Amino acid sequence: MVPEEAVIRSGTRDLVVLEREPGTFQVAGVTLGVSGNGVWEVREGVEEGDVVVVSAQFLIDSESNLTEAIRKLESDL
Repeated sequence: MVPEEAVIRSGTRDLVVLEREPGTFQVAGVTLGVSGNGVWEVREGVEEGDVVVVSAQFLIDSESNLTEAIRKLESDL
């Protein structure tokens, strides 16, 4: 389970941002299950013990910003 605000729903896919080590992040596609009480069930894409970024999603306020943010995060890998 992850908080609703941790999930980035782009319309074509669902994503979360994982912190792999301090200051190092990775975008992960997830398969969601049911939601309720402010959380989403994550069926695939996140492992137990992964650190999911919850805040800062507000900086991504449009599809173009989402695409650019994902591109930048993926290029850092």
